[in-house]
Amino acid sequence: MFVWSALLLVARALVINAALSIDHQRRKEMRRGISSSQQYPKDVISGHAPYTLFGQWAGQRSARHASQRSETKPSAFGVSFHKCAQVDSAGSVSAQVQVRLEVSNPQEGRDLSQLCIRDSVSGVTLLQTNGSVQERGFQTFSADSLHAGSQYVVSYRMSVKGNRDSELSTEILNLPAFLTFSNATQNDIHLFGPVIANFTVRINTTEQAGADRSLLLVGFMVSFLLTLLLASLGVVSVKYLRRRRLQSCAPHTRRSINEEAGPYECDITAAANEEAAFEDKFVDIVMLEDPQNMIQVLDSLQVSSVLRAAVWVERVRVQMFKGLLSVLLAGVRAAGHLSDPGERRVLGVINGQIVGMEGKVQEEHMARMAALAAQCNLETQEEMETQQHKHMSETAHAERLFQHAPLPQDVLEARSLLEKLHKEELKRLQKRLLVRHEHASAQAHRQQALRRRFELHKIFGEELEEAARTGELEKSTADKLLLQYYSRQDALEEVLDVLLANQRALLAERHVQRRFLLQSFQSLQAVTTEAFSSSARRIRDAQTHGECGFSQQCSDVHLEILRVKQNLEESVTRERSTIRCDIIKKRRQLLSEKVCEHWHQLQAASTSCDITVDQYLQKWKEILIYQSNELSELLNHLDEETAGRTRKMCLCLLQSSLAELKAHASARCPGSAQLLPQTEEIQERLQRLGKAAARELRSVQSCIRQQQQQELQQQRSIRDAFREYCSCVCACLRSLSREQSLRLQLECVKAACRLDRCLALPHVVCEFKRHDADPTVTPDDPAAAPTDEETERSEVTEQQCFQRRLQERLQKSDTQSDALQGAWHEACVFQEQQLRVCQECVAVFVASLQWEHAEKKTKATETHTALLQLQTLLRPEIHDTDITHTVNTHRLALEEAELRLQQEELKWEESVNGRGCSSSDDEEEDVFMVDGGVAAVLQEALFRRQCLTDRVLWRNQTLEHQKDQLQLKRLQTYCEQDLEFTAALIKKSLMSVPDLHKVLRLLLPTVPEGELLSLVDALGPRAGESGSCSSLADRLRHDVLSRNLSDTPQHRDRDGDRSV
Repeated sequence: MFVWSALLLVARALVINAALSIDHQRRKEMRRGISSSQQYPKDVISGHAPYTLFGQWAGQRSARHASQRSETKPSAFGVSFHKCAQVDSAGSVSAQVQVRLEVSNPQEGRDLSQLCIRDSVSGVTLLQTNGSVQERGFQTFSADSLHAGSQYVVSYRMSVKGNRDSELSTEILNLPAFLTFSNATQNDIHLFGPVIANFTVRINTTEQAGADRSLLLVGFMVSFLLTLLLASLGVVSVKYLRRRRLQSCAPHTRRSINEEAGPYECDITAAANEEAAFEDKFVDIVMLEDPQNMIQVLDSLQVSSVLRAAVWVERVRVQMFKGLLSVLLAGVRAAGHLSDPGERRVLGVINGQIVGMEGKVQEEHMARMAALAAQCNLETQEEMETQQHKHMSETAHAERLFQHAPLPQDVLEARSLLEKLHKEELKRLQKRLLVRHEHASAQAHRQQALRRRFELHKIFGEELEEAARTGELEKSTADKLLLQYYSRQDALEEVLDVLLANQRALLAERHVQRRFLLQSFQSLQAVTTEAFSSSARRIRDAQTHGECGFSQQCSDVHLEILRVKQNLEESVTRERSTIRCDIIKKRRQLLSEKVCEHWHQLQAASTSCDITVDQYLQKWKEILIYQSNELSELLNHLDEETAGRTRKMCLCLLQSSLAELKAHASARCPGSAQLLPQTEEIQERLQRLGKAAARELRSVQSCIRQQQQQELQQQRSIRDAFREYCSCVCACLRSLSREQSLRLQLECVKAACRLDRCLALPHVVCEFKRHDADPTVTPDDPAAAPTDEETERSEVTEQQCFQRRLQERLQKSDTQSDALQGAWHEACVFQEQQLRVCQECVAVFVASLQWEHAEKKTKATETHTALLQLQTLLRPEIHDTDITHTVNTHRLALEEAELRLQQEELKWEESVNGRGCSSSDDEEEDVFMVDGGVAAVLQEALFRRQCLTDRVLWRNQTLEHQKDQLQLKRLQTYCEQDLEFTAALIKKSLMSVPDLHKVLRLLLPTVPEGELLSLVDALGPRAGESGSCSSLADRLRHDVLSRNLSDTPQHRDRDGDRSV
């Protein structure tokens, strides 16, 4: 079929070329287009036929933890960035285009600052522009601020040229624009962006040729007939081949559960690129951020990294859950208890349930996060408005004090101090609100994770129950499989504990190393600034004292120092932007390859099902730890390489700048060369600072590894304590059925999955407590300001006190406690709280089981007692009626029921004795006939002993439950017989429904109304008004009152009557 299609295309091409070669008139025409997805009105391009105008721009920036793409979702800022163009004049060679850049901040948005537009202009000629060209191929526009509801518009003209040499060609120019801005109130890093406006220029050079229309018509008809013939043959051949394939293939093909499209199995390449793009933020911090703000932005990035790591751990949990189910079901299939189609169906249904559950959980999480975002925005707005009102009141109070100030210099100093204090307090408030919102977000993610875990356990139990109901699995086999699944959850949680501890240590080490690298940049900037400042100060002092003897030359050297310093800063900024693209490209390539390699390794590990559960968990543990360490080492190496390359570039520029400065100083003022900064001194100081920072880094890394070991020990102790608690609680139960035992095991498993040491929550809680412990200092109350006239001396004193209080408040900064130790302490407290919560959950569930059993027995006993009392009350009413036949019938029914009960008890005792003798050997063989290594004999023996003890305990509890059920059945049987006998007596006594209802309400005061009406219907009285038994309810009420009043003290008789 492909050959026929190729022949068809060749035939059509030959016919058209032959027609075109008859009358070939060449006329060149250039048509240029700026391609996009949004269309413009026709009048915009009506006068320019050769040019077609479109416009394309990207959407707004996405949320904090999402990756940037060409088409992004609307962000929380609502900022829109457009780049569009219009052709003004077109010629045969070039065209002039009017370009417009527009940034719109909606009315409901926030104020933005530090706007910077970086527009690509490579391959075009700028005619009229207000931008500054700082690097080749880009021009820059900047604005200090952009208020909500306003726009920032920039326009310029450029010229585009086409390729005149080629007759038929297409040239594409990609000229995107990048927008960056700042907003300190958002939960993200300090600098946002870039928001990308894609802009593409397509230059088409085409040929127009005239052809003979008759030949074209003939060629079209010939090609149409050939197309029709080949299409018919193709349809026939496809049907024939499809029929043969269906006959040769099996009706069913097995697919592994790991090949199904789950909630986390997405495109490997896209996931790898997203992971690599997230790590570019560190490069942005190194290249684009001010060294003074690097540490603050890095701390914000650490929160994002921790949240991403928590999501990755949950993804691994789901994958291990699926693999564990595959291994368990493969063992059941190998034992012959489950067919191969049944296994595939169970796995497929479970996977579908997981997909649906994930969608539901994600939908609920998104709704919760949307409500949380709205609440946080409202809270931020209210807090900021309150703070601004306080600042305005304090400013007004200060202005009243400044009106009577004797010295203007003191007023200027106090005003400057007050403005600085207000800025610092707003900064602290923003940081505290940011930490508070991060805490709420971490709690929401924790709830989502717990909900997903609970649903996973519930899905497997429900599917096994459905398989037992449909007959694919026997009930006993399903129960054993479910118990085996529950028993393996502790091992699964221990593997995840090790993974969490390792991941926490890797994240902490990476964060510490990045702080070390960024501190080196801060040290370099501080040393460089200090060197130039000290040199300028020495030159100025030398010029003042006339040491060099050339005052004018020294003045030139001082200006040269300032010029070289400015050129150095510009060169560093320019070179950082130049090497940034190369560094990001290399990092993304290496990270993407590594992530894809790890993904394929996990896929290969998931496909092997012919292993035991312990082998499966051990294999996953080794793979995950190895992959985490390998990826962390790669990231650390890339970070060091990035920082080293940038630092080397900065040092080279610094050395060249110093050499240039010395050469100029030597030429202008030879004596001033000694006063300039020396390269050796700068390097020596940097080495000294680097060694001190390296010692601190090694100390912190050692502390992190120690905490990792302590974390694993504490996790084992906590899980052992909870396991011991569950064993004690289960051992305290006297009777327990198989269904109740499974429900109790499920509750214990659900509680145990809460005991993991969460990655994000302890860190965020530590920050939350640290910032809430030192709230923003409340400004002085303006009402306390004096309103009466005072003397000048008192006014001066009050002003001085006010200025002193401002200085004290400004000096008070946030207490920078040890974040690592604080997070460790919060994690320990969090684990203790979770342990208590889990123990309470299990205790409440056990109490509910006991309450259910006691409630059934109590209800049957109360009903039976009430029926016996009713028979006693009806005896005087029917003393004249012959009830001999009724009594004999009731006696025979009781004897028959007693005989059946005795037979059932005898059969149960025989089955228990027979099953005990036959199953003891099986259990002994199942427990003790296990192969074990020599080194683990003692541990294996202890484990087998515990298993045997649990089996004996469970068997005894099951027997006790069966005894209780037999007793309850005996009581219910007696109650049924007495119910029939009481119904016969009621018919004899002619008692009406209202009278019976009143009597039963007095006899059963705690029974719900619905159950009481059902009992009345079962007794079957006659309908009608109250008859001869109408006084029965009155007598019973009188007896109840007399019995209750006789038990109360004499001095409370009146209160008792009132209460009755």
